[in-house]
Amino acid sequence: MEKAMWNGKEIIALNIAEKYEIEKAVRKASGRKELLCPDKNCTHRVLRYCHGEKKDAYFAHINNTDCAYEKYDKGTSDIVKNIKRILYFYFQSKNYDVSMDVKLIEGHYTHLSLKQNDKLYAMQIISKFSSANRIDDFFIKYQEANIPVIWIVTDLGENDIIDESEMNYAKRFSINETSDNSIITIDLKGENVTLYKMDTNEYLYDGYSIHSDNYPKIFVNQYPLEKLEFSDGVLTVPDFNIQFESFLTKKAAAFDKYKKEKEKEKQERRETLEKQSKEIEKRNKELDAKRQKEQREREEKQREEKEKLLQAEREEARKKEMHKAKQREKLKPLSRGYEIGDKIEHKRFGVGTVVDIIGNLITIDFSKRGIKNLALNAEINQGSIKKL
Repeated sequence: MEKAMWNGKEIIALNIAEKYEIEKAVRKASGRKELLCPDKNCTHRVLRYCHGEKKDAYFAHINNTDCAYEKYDKGTSDIVKNIKRILYFYFQSKNYDVSMDVKLIEGHYTHLSLKQNDKLYAMQIISKFSSANRIDDFFIKYQEANIPVIWIVTDLGENDIIDESEMNYAKRFSINETSDNSIITIDLKGENVTLYKMDTNEYLYDGYSIHSDNYPKIFVNQYPLEKLEFSDGVLTVPDFNIQFESFLTKKAAAFDKYKKEKEKEKQERRETLEKQSKEIEKRNKELDAKRQKEQREREEKQREEKEKLLQAEREEARKKEMHKAKQREKLKPLSRGYEIGDKIEHKRFGVGTVVDIIGNLITIDFSKRGIKNLALNAEINQGSIKKL
């Protein structure tokens, strides 16, 4: 474990190991069983101080116990412990009021806490191995306790990823859930801090979101750890904020330029389309005029051909009628006094009208029996027909 209580004061194992005289005094206190577990609910609070050549200094219970602090310590990964120690000693070196493994919320020890202007801030370290449920549980409990949280994400060499959808969940949580949509990562050696900040502005054109490889949605930059500052409850690098604002200004200018270029292109397209439309309209009018002329010519030709055909049909009918008339004239003696249009009565077919006579063949349209072709001489000789 990282810390213990001695004579009512909190001591950090790694701080003790830095100086021989301090370590000597703590080892003697450990022998006298004066070192106690920070968890007041621990059933066996006596601790011993341990420090060898292979392991860093730490505290451990003398007797087995059901201790919440020990469970928290064992459940904290070596990566998170390393980042926690780096930040703890860094903030100490900057004379910040910093504490390690503080119980601020129920059922959990906060990795670090910073106090500034009588206000307490929690510092929670998460990694790509942190589950969504665990992170959300911390988030809700800190909110319920009204404690502002600074989220630190361990950097495992993935800082080249700046597309939000490709980030691990810890980073996605930080950039989406923090009030300023940012991420703070520390490398495992504690040499560099990388800051991310999401541009929450919308860049819309014609209802579509505009993206640029030159100006991504997330701005990122890396700095030496010593540039990191804590002021007014915000952990950041002052240069980063200046650079981010400059990034936003340049991005806005680039977007305005893009919109002007697009508007110019749209105007040019409109002018081109108007020109093309006029040309098409002109061509269509010319084609319509040509089609109408061709249609008129076709109709005139059809009328002429129809007229010629009708004249030919009339001429053919006239010739046929003349031929029939000549035939009737030649065969008139055979008609026995009957002529076209005569009303007659037939014994079998009733009353009718003569419609044609050719030689001995008489055609009669009977009112009840229809048209009949009869041999005239035979009908007369049989007495079957008579004029009315």
